Amino acid sequence: MISSANEYIAKIKWTLLLLFFFGYFLTLKYFDNNIVEYLTYNLLASISCAVLLTQIKSFEQKYTAVWIALILLLSGYFLRFYWITIDALPVRVMLAPDNPYLTMVNDRNALLQAFKLSVIAFTSFSFSAAALLFFMRKQNSQVYQHSASGNSTLSGLIAKRSLLVITLLMLVLAYITYKYHIGEMGAASGEALPFRLKGVIFYVRTIFIPLVILLSIYLAERSGHIIASRLGALILIMHGVMDMLLRNSRSGLLLSLLLLVFLMLADGIKLRRKEKVFVGVMVMLAFFMIPIMTEYRQIRVNYNLPYIEAFSSALNVVGKDWLTQIFKGLQFIFFRMPGIESLWCMIANRAEPLGIHSIDVINSKNGIAGYLTYVIYPGMKAFPNSLLAPGFCGWFYLVAGLPAIVLGSLFTGALSVLGWKFLDRRYFESGPVAQVFFLWMFFMVLTEGPLNSMVYMFLVGLITIMVLEAGLRMFTRKEPNFNL
Repeated sequence: MISSANEYIAKIKWTLLLLFFFGYFLTLKYFDNNIVEYLTYNLLASISCAVLLTQIKSFEQKYTAVWIALILLLSGYFLRFYWITIDALPVRVMLAPDNPYLTMVNDRNALLQAFKLSVIAFTSFSFSAAALLFFMRKQNSQVYQHSASGNSTLSGLIAKRSLLVITLLMLVLAYITYKYHIGEMGAASGEALPFRLKGVIFYVRTIFIPLVILLSIYLAERSGHIIASRLGALILIMHGVMDMLLRNSRSGLLLSLLLLVFLMLADGIKLRRKEKVFVGVMVMLAFFMIPIMTEYRQIRVNYNLPYIEAFSSALNVVGKDWLTQIFKGLQFIFFRMPGIESLWCMIANRAEPLGIHSIDVINSKNGIAGYLTYVIYPGMKAFPNSLLAPGFCGWFYLVAGLPAIVLGSLFTGALSVLGWKFLDRRYFESGPVAQVFFLWMFFMVLTEGPLNSMVYMFLVGLITIMVLEAGLRMFTRKEPNFNL
């Protein structure tokens, strides 16, 4: 990262503590029966945040995972808590049918209980990460950045050929996805293909292809082939757009842009100012597309119109007020990722930790998300193709209550430091891509929280990284006898 940006962040990072100060005074009147308890929780959260901030001096690359976790937890469990304490209406559509929501908003004790569990989770995470960072600094533990090795000409050739092959594969699998409606959100799975091909195609499209594109971008970047690198970035964005249309996904384009940002944070690509502006414009476009894709999904599921016709109809329904639509997209993204409201709704609807029975639930077809959707919120049985994510704290709460929340948060804090440090060592040829995948999975855990349903994603990504790493090591040992 740029040193001037690091210095600026180091100066303003303490303003994060103002969140607890203003949030407390704006919401105090809603907990006037529990003044001392509510003050204690807010003090504990602010102290935990301050302790962690003393150990992350700036937005240096070695603190990337810790910063991302901190921002996600603050936004999902504290900023959102203060917001929905004052007005819970924005989360209504994100949760379940009206009955659970109405039960939730009328139970302030459940909200305070959810806040207590969130504070305990945040405190466990903060002290775990801060302690490890302090220990590593005392031990003068060095964090190595990836250093490029191998022949740059060969890296450029691999990047160009990989982009060609992966683009062809992307188009072929897009056609098969279109023909057999693979992974369409909100729709029935349809007729199965032999040898579990639908699942294979789904994971190849959603995990393997983006990782190979990211590797191609990185290899082109480090070998000085800037045009190939930017072409790879455009292909990644195009893949996101195709995924958005083929699977009725509101987040397909945003995910591609997020992966590109993660690659920047991992020093796998360095964008110029104009290119950053372009990425910013694409992000705004992605926010604008969210309400359009919401309408598009409903049209596709309910009327089964062709893709182009459904998209055109969605555009007509949403209208031309693009500023309002961008605001709606921003609001959707902020409240789309489960946070404290999911925990609040569970507690208000008398959800109890599963304990030993969580093993059976985790091994069931839909896992913890299915239990939450169809058992805790029985009204969701009318929507058999939809699952509600429990969120980070919600998942651990349903598994084993407070002990699971504490242990899970301690482990997450350790992982944000040690996992990132391990992947940052110089002996990984595909280091930045491995880091992107780490941030991708880390982001999902801290937002959606469905650990059991991420197993296949994690395994496919891990195998992909291992294969890419082995292939790079094999090819970079050889000196090329050709010229580009």
